[in-house]
Amino acid sequence: MNQFTISGNLTRDPEIRMAGKNPLCEFGIAHAKRRKKGNDWESETHFFNVIQWGPKGEATAKQLRKGGKVLVTGELRYSSWKDKQTGQTRSKIELVANEVAHLIDVERDFNGYPKPAQHTQETNQPPVQAYPEYNDPFSYAEQPF
Repeated sequence: MNQFTISGNLTRDPEIRMAGKNPLCEFGIAHAKRRKKGNDWESETHFFNVIQWGPKGEATAKQLRKGGKVLVTGELRYSSWKDKQTGQTRSKIELVANEVAHLIDVERDFNGYPKPAQHTQETNQPPVQAYPEYNDPFSYAEQPF
């Protein structure tokens, strides 16, 4: 089974083009991995080219923009060709996406938990509760069992 899932940020706006009669969406993502080395943290970034065919690709091109956080699931595809100018064999690995999900970046506290919503002056609205109160009109005390 060839299945690959990765999250990252778009490195460029998705581009849509026609490949024959089929729409093809192309974009790049950067996946940053942080790890602790001694007392310091170091970051390592990997870049991936992604393609997505058909109506899903068209929707991706309309909805996503450079810098957006995404989760991509698909399969890795290796291709090679001979460069017409140099005669050298070239190759690439790209991710052929089955699903692309737009992730919303949530501000987190130092433990990695989402920060509670803050009241803002702009909207003058109280923050949305994660679990709003629910007033159930159904009373269990009234049940015969």
